[in-house]
Amino acid sequence: MTSKVEYKGNLRTEALHLKSNTRLITDAPVDNNGKGEAYSPTDLVATALASCALTVMGIKANSLGFDLEEASAEIEKIMAASPRRISEVKIEISLKQRKNIETVLPIIEKAIPYHIIFIITIGEELFFRTAKKHPHPTNPDNSIIDWVFSSNWINKSQCDFSLHLKVSVDSIYQDFCSLISDNHKKFGTIANMIEHQSRVKELTSLIEKLESKIKKSKQFNKKIEMNIPTIVSEILYLVYGVPPNFLKIGPA
Repeated sequence: MTSKVEYKGNLRTEALHLKSNTRLITDAPVDNNGKGEAYSPTDLVATALASCALTVMGIKANSLGFDLEEASAEIEKIMAASPRRISEVKIEISLKQRKNIETVLPIIEKAIPYHIIFIITIGEELFFRTAKKHPHPTNPDNSIIDWVFSSNWINKSQCDFSLHLKVSVDSIYQDFCSLISDNHKKFGTIANMIEHQSRVKELTSLIEKLESKIKKSKQFNKKIEMNIPTIVSEILYLVYGVPPNFLKIGPA
């Protein structure tokens, strides 16, 4: 047994952690007929999520050999009605250094099956990140990340992100993904956005490889021959879907 909870009356409970003998009081919130003098049960749910996230980050940080002390989280719990329930939990994590952040965050994303929007703050800078994911087919305690949407590090004074509230939460989430990844093109679904960004990533990788080959080529004519036809053909294929052999590009 982990704990015991005793109802004290007036919508108050007292929980006892058996191993440590630590006691914790909860009150129903004022807007739900309670005193609101302590955590509400749903406050604990939201707070536990942030505590879990920081703990998992701490475990990973220890394995990577860096210090996560002084990391903190601010939690905002958003309730919905009919029935009364938690509809959203916002967690803002503050760290004192950037080191290995991108190694730690996927651990949390895989452990929690719902959409998570990370807002990482260090000093006066912000970093936004979220991921599209789906359940692991054989491990119910894990998720598979399909694609990561993230911003660059932004100074708080220059952060002017804004979202247009819509009927669908999914539409708002999609707009957020597009906004932080600086994608100005409109897409019907997140899947379409991921497909486009995947093509852009492939094309960027191709251009980098071609640039490397061009730098190594000693003859200028050879550089031109290698460069233009291949880049144009791949752009047409990756961005517009035109087959590579549709255009014959080369010396007349």
